[in-house]
Amino acid sequence: MYCLLCKGNSEILEAVKKVEKEVQDIKKELSDRIDGLEKVVDKNINQLATHQTRIQCVEDNQQERERVAEDKFEVLEVESKARNIKIKGMPEEFGKTDLRKEITESLEDYLEEEEIRIDKVYRVYSKAAARKKQPRDILVSFDSKVIRNNLLQKLRETPLKLADQEIQIFQDLPADTLRKRAQFHFLRQILIAKEIRYFWRIPFALEVILPPGRKTIRMLQQAQELADNLSQGTSGAGSPKTSPTRAETTRRLVQLCDDRSSHLTQATGTQATPPQAEQGATAPTRKNGEAKGVIRKR
Repeated sequence: MYCLLCKGNSEILEAVKKVEKEVQDIKKELSDRIDGLEKVVDKNINQLATHQTRIQCVEDNQQERERVAEDKFEVLEVESKARNIKIKGMPEEFGKTDLRKEITESLEDYLEEEEIRIDKVYRVYSKAAARKKQPRDILVSFDSKVIRNNLLQKLRETPLKLADQEIQIFQDLPADTLRKRAQFHFLRQILIAKEIRYFWRIPFALEVILPPGRKTIRMLQQAQELADNLSQGTSGAGSPKTSPTRAETTRRLVQLCDDRSSHLTQATGTQATPPQAEQGATAPTRKNGEAKGVIRKR
């Protein structure tokens, strides 16, 4: 009986060892397969990252080409309108008989020119004007953009009148350019409030005169960042507070002179006269191509 038990135990031990060996073989095989799969996955991940980088480069190049094409198209469109102006607020009764003659004679008197050649003049239909029940705009295209520039320049100094009716005269700009400028309205309000000079550029860009130098803004995100920095008292990321304005500098100089004068008075017993402060910083320039005024009828 004892021998049978021993024989049974040895068989069981051998079976257990055999199973353990098979388990170890399976583990090794699985481990090798997992290692192989990990290598394949890593290789695929690296290839995918390479492809993504290439795709991103292609997309960036495509976006840059599209931007350059849009800029060229904008320049061409602005150039095609370089001789035009738009007159807003002119009553519909004006020029019903001969609009070209009325406009020509009024502008000749205003510019003191013997003859002004107008290529075309007509009223422009606008859904906004129709909805607000306002008179249609008048588009005037001169024979030369020199005349238009002279007119816009004089409008900044001397207003025009027409039948005592207030009107507005604007440079004729593409709708897309006007839309982009409207998106930067919040930044313009901050610049005007802080008396910071700025200029519109073509292709579309807003050039701001800041203490370190000129800053060109093209994207809405850039405009928002600059607005946040100006609101917080900085002129850019990582830059210190904006330099004081001319008025602030003058006040500081006057205060410094007062302090020195007080010390001088204490030392000598005489009263020093502080210098007069300068006027504040000049007002910001008006939007390029925009003038507001009225035209006087003959």
